[in-house]
Amino acid sequence: MKRLTGAAVAAALLTPAAYAQEPEPRHAGRDAAAAPGFRAEVIGGFDTDGYENGVLYGGRIGYDFKVSRRFLLGVDGEYSDVTTEQKINFFGPGLTAEDGPEFYVGARATFVLSSRLRLHGSGGYSRTKEGFFFQSDPNPPPFGTIAAGRESFDGFRFGGGGQVLLGGGAFIGAEYRYSNYGGAFARDREQVVGSIGFRF
Repeated sequence: MKRLTGAAVAAALLTPAAYAQEPEPRHAGRDAAAAPGFRAEVIGGFDTDGYENGVLYGGRIGYDFKVSRRFLLGVDGEYSDVTTEQKINFFGPGLTAEDGPEFYVGARATFVLSSRLRLHGSGGYSRTKEGFFFQSDPNPPPFGTIAAGRESFDGFRFGGGGQVLLGGGAFIGAEYRYSNYGGAFARDREQVVGSIGFRF
């Protein structure tokens, strides 16, 4: 009887330890990296319109839908602004024409490489404001009256980059984006952006 009781106590003590040592499923980390849900990011980086350079800053929210164990499709919404601007200084005080802000809505495709690394590509609609100068009055000569203005332009953006998952839903990322706009005063934009975000 004592032997049976001792065996039962030993089994009860060893069972939790056995469960604790049981290995996780083979792809548990990668499956967690491919989990659907909301994400929010703070972004910042480098902006250029091909003539002037500046700093970009803003925020982005999105939602990812799981398609397979390694693949997600999502949507993005972003608001950003830039310090990029054009300046002229003829005679007297100079003029400054500021660019931005920019609104973006698009789609994102994400590929999960591992439990820590995800790659993504994106594309969608972008609307921005760009500064320009114009001759508001041809007199007095030789230049007349020059004024600064801003106009909104619609275009598209493509981009690609990656994210490193830090744990607890946090991540850091980096990406390259190219935007194209039509119009008399519009310029193409290129941006290299870093991000810090959280997945919910």
